[in-house]
Amino acid sequence: MLIGLIRGWQMALVVCSTLPLLGAAGGLMAVSISRFQKIAAESYAEASALTKETMSQMRVVAAFGGEKRAVDRYIEALKVPYRSAVQQARYGGGSMGCVFLVMFLTYALALWYGSTLIAAGAYTGGRVMNVLFAVIIGGFEGASPRAAAGAAAHATPRAQAGRLRPT
Repeated sequence: MLIGLIRGWQMALVVCSTLPLLGAAGGLMAVSISRFQKIAAESYAEASALTKETMSQMRVVAAFGGEKRAVDRYIEALKVPYRSAVQQARYGGGSMGCVFLVMFLTYALALWYGSTLIAAGAYTGGRVMNVLFAVIIGGFEGASPRAAAGAAAHATPRAQAGRLRPT
């Protein structure tokens, strides 16, 4: 980003004005993904505990003909994680759409402003592209979808750690 500011401060400032929007869209995506992953992980842990309980007492379950009831309880326990996964897909897709909307609008603004600077004779085409990519790539590194994936990766172990208890 520093290279962009040195090579063309006017265009760099215009492009930098959109970076907070990109950061907000990336933050929205990170929050929505981590929230729903935590809910799904807790729900899967409950379904897993139910399965563990049934499998450890398999003889008793089979002796009383409780296989159907155990399967029904497990299917019921999986409904919450399924709904959470559907919501996660909805919100994740919507927030990813917001990230890409802001990203492409930033490209459009930068190219439009760069063309006005070229028409005015202030910049050359190479300089516009140099500033454009230096600022955009530098700015996108801090607010990319990879940051959201990192936040989501931390949500699952936290949810699982909350379910640990001594046996």
